[in-house]
Formats: sequence, C-alpha cells, structure tokens
Amino acid sequence: MASHSSTFVAIPSPTLYDPKDLVEFNTITQLPIKLNSSNYPPWYRQIHSLLVACDLEGYITSDTPCPPKTITTASSVSSNPPYNFWIRQDKYLYITLLGSCDSKAHAVMSMVETSRAASLSLERAFVACSCSYVMSLKERLNSSTKGSSTIATYLESICSTAEELSLIGHVIVDIDLVIHALNGLDPSFREFTASICTRDTPISFDELFVKLLDYEMYLKRDENFNHQTSIIANYANRGCSHRSNKGRNHNNHSTCSSVSFKHNNSSSTSNIVFQLYSKKGHNAQTCYKFTKNNQRSSNLATHATQATIPLLEWLFDSSA
Repeated sequence: MASHSSTFVAIPSPTLYDPKDLVEFNTITQLPIKLNSSNYPPWYRQIHSLLVACDLEGYITSDTPCPPKTITTASSVSSNPPYNFWIRQDKYLYITLLGSCDSKAHAVMSMVETSRAASLSLERAFVACSCSYVMSLKERLNSSTKGSSTIATYLESICSTAEELSLIGHVIVDIDLVIHALNGLDPSFREFTASICTRDTPISFDELFVKLLDYEMYLKRDENFNHQTSIIANYANRGCSHRSNKGRNHNNHSTCSSVSFKHNNSSSTSNIVFQLYSKKGHNAQTCYKFTKNNQRSSNLATHATQATIPLLEWLFDSSA
C-alpha cells in the first residue's frame, strides 16, 4: 500500500501538468500601464488584478511555492514534473513583469530570477519614488490658481491632477476638489464663492464646473457691455468737441476773411490799407463793386466787426 502511494507521488497524472495549461500574457493589450518612477500603485493594481483573474497570484505572494526539483524514492531519484511546470509558468510571469516596465525597472529586475523576487525588488525601488510623486501632486493641487486661464482650462487641470492621484491610490473626495477649485479663483469670483459657501447642501464638483462656466460667461457679457458703453460715451464727447471746434474755426475764418489789415514798416496809420476780401492781389479800392456801392461795403465791414462780438461771448460761455 505504501509502495503504491509512493508511485503515485513520483509519477503524477500526465494531464495534471499539461504544457497547454501554461498561461501567457500579452503585455501590449493586457498591461497598458508601464511601470516608471511615478506610477507604482496603479501598475501594481494592474498586475495584481491580472494574476488574480488567472489564479496565479500565489506565484508573487509565495502562496504557491516552488516544488522540489526531484522526487526521491527508496530506490531512485527522478525529476519532478510539478517543478518543471512551476518553473515554466514562473518564467512566463517574469517575462510579463519585464514587458510591463520601463528601462529603469529592467535594470532592477536583472539582478533576480523569479517573478516573486522581481516583484519585491520593484516594490523596494519604486514605492519611495511614488511617495515623493504623491507629495508633488498634492502640492500642485493645493497651489492651483486660475490666473489668466479660462475656467475650463483651470478646472481641467485640477481634474487631471486628481485623476493622477487616484491612479496611484490617493483618491481626492468631491468636497476637497470643490474647496481647491474655489480657493484658486481670482477676486472677480468673490460673490460666486460666497454663494457656494453659504449653501445648505454641498455642491458636487461637476455641478460647480457648470456653474462656474455660466458665471464666467456672465462676467464676460458685463465686461463687454461696460466697454461698449465707454466707447459710446467717448464718441459722444468727441462729437461735441468736434462741433465746438468746428464752430470756432468757422467764426474765426469768417472774421479773418472778412476784414484784414496790412502793415508796412512804418507805424503811421496813414499807411494802413483796408482790405475787404481775403484774396491776394485784390485791392478793395479798385473793386468795381466797392466803387459802385460804397455804402454796401461799409455795411459789410460793419457786419464783419459785429460778428466778432458774439464769438467772444460764445467763447466765454464755452470755457465756463
């Protein structure tokens, strides 16, 4: 009976360790996350889930230890088929780990031979790096500000940082995201922030996203309205100033063109020549209109003199 039991252990069923039962993985499709210095938690979650799904987790956790290489009986020593099967499967897992890592991780794995040893080496090498990366991401989240960017760009950057933290096992709850978003807004959103903080019920980050977009549009409409009002006011002021200047120039031109005095080098009043028209080379004394109707010219000169009086009054009123 004992001999029969020994024979059963030494020669297991050939179908129990069939090479067809070995599990291989496609690292491109099944392991899209490649291990680097900043993503150990999500990478490990990916590997762990895949091994659990294929009932191979024990190779990494040592729950499935390596069988002895040989079977020794009272009369002989023979190879152990379970050992050969375990070694082959472990090498497939080692190749899988190697294919899911970057070049730095390859250097770490090159010093060990089994999948469990490789897993432990990767954990020691990259967990510390991941901790510093977590601190860096949280600092980035705490110091996020809107600045000159749009609301969409600002909130998307917060979402991106929160997603990176979530991938490495540090989930940011919704209320914390809302607080980070409100703290980074500029003073123009002060009223909006106050309305959110005084709500009876907390607001979700998605709802805050929509409301901030609406409020940003409101601020832009208000800014455009004020800008247009300022342009209209400036245009109206320019129009009044232009009409005033035009009136002044017209009156001055009329006065200057109606009457002019020419002085020679002598200071004698007898040398003053009266010029009715502002036309060069035209003398009023030889003008047939002037000689024909001296009274009319006199009236024109009188009218030109009187035209300056309202001008002085108008200028005085405008300056007041």
